Amino acid sequence: MEPGLTPLLDLCPSLNTLEGMEMNNPGPNALLVGGPDWSNDEPWRVRHVKPEQITIKVNVGNRYEHFQRTGQEVVREQRQLNVFEWSHSTFVAE
Repeated sequence: MEPGLTPLLDLCPSLNTLEGMEMNNPGPNALLVGGPDWSNDEPWRVRHVKPEQITIKVNVGNRYEHFQRTGQEVVREQRQLNVFEWSHSTFVAE
């Protein structure tokens, strides 16, 4: 495992129960990297996205964190994950 990366099972404990999952809940296929230091170990960093998705917007409290697909893939805990890199934050309008 690369230094500084939290094990995938720690970020997404549901990976322990993914065997036999139905197609409507296929499990994680994306890893979100980068962004504000406070968010490095957040569980929302491992998630499922549509295969054609190239951007992700995550609501985190009073703002959105935006991520862009890099074209890279990594394998964590025997799962192939598309890498999305943080691009910017925007704030939720009141």
